[in-house]
Amino acid sequence: MALPNSLDNQITAAMKTRFESIAAGGDYNYAYEKVYDDLPGGNASVPESIARAINLRDNNQALDGTREQVNDTLHDVRYTKLVDIIGRGYTGAELRKMLNDVMKSIGQDLTWGGLAFHTEFVNARRNGRDAYENIISDWTIEIDIIFRKNAWSL
Repeated sequence: MALPNSLDNQITAAMKTRFESIAAGGDYNYAYEKVYDDLPGGNASVPESIARAINLRDNNQALDGTREQVNDTLHDVRYTKLVDIIGRGYTGAELRKMLNDVMKSIGQDLTWGGLAFHTEFVNARRNGRDAYENIISDWTIEIDIIFRKNAWSL
């Protein structure tokens, strides 16, 4: 019997699908050649042949609410995701357009198809860096996704 897919994996898959559907023209400025799920090394790991990519990274999962609101049956989770935008050889103005494309895509449905209660914008940082100060993205968007799951389960 196969294990059920965890809610955080379902949310990440919904994000990946949505970002893969961004298409240039119409409502968006650019399409993205590849959307990665937690590609180690970020920018340096993306093949040189790919000019525009998105890398989804997990940052943190924490209980949302006070200790008094948490119970042994259900947990409300604040799931922090980092959305790295990689745009090789683009100007600052073009990279801001990419940032706006991804922000617009996030805003289409803040519940990720009903998997979460809400999504909150935390910040967007230029030239995201790893722990060794290597640049891993041209922009990194930090968002918090709030969802509920059964305590101590997938």
